[in-house]
Amino acid sequence: MSAQRVFVAVEPPLAAREELVHAISAARGQWSGIRWETVSKLHVTLRFLGEISEEDTARVCEAVARAAVRHEPFAARLEGVGCYPSSRNPRVVWVGVTVGSEDLRLVQRTVEDELDADGFGRDDRPFTAHLTVGRIKGMLRGPRIEGMAVPVIDFPVARLVLKQSTLAPGGSLYTDRGSYPLGKARKE
Repeated sequence: MSAQRVFVAVEPPLAAREELVHAISAARGQWSGIRWETVSKLHVTLRFLGEISEEDTARVCEAVARAAVRHEPFAARLEGVGCYPSSRNPRVVWVGVTVGSEDLRLVQRTVEDELDADGFGRDDRPFTAHLTVGRIKGMLRGPRIEGMAVPVIDFPVARLVLKQSTLAPGGSLYTDRGSYPLGKARKE
């Protein structure tokens, strides 16, 4: 039985992701050493499960579906730029979620509860709502990343997605394994 790398995410609509990538494209020549993410890879990770079997992937789909119906759609906002683990030792460039971050935290907690009930345990790392927009290899050269100008982008959060990540020479490729609308519509 083959294993696949999967994660649960919220994906802003295509127009919001395109707007963000367009804004970053205009500024990214200021830095070297960053591999910028493409439109198709921008998402907020709620839970990374790593490599699991096809049977376990089916169980994760069911858990995510149960979590989705427990929350109504809500508004979120992308705003601000930062680095993980710190600006002194940056490895990841992110854009934060301000408006809607508490709603995302509640959805993430519900996903964790459902996965834990199905025997997948809990993620020990604290949840911080953000989109990874770049990965830094080696030494970052350029001005402070936190000074990068990105537009404020409002977007609806209306579904959860289960993504499969396949490692490839140019970076990972994502495939949707399931899409789960938030709210009552899913219950019927």
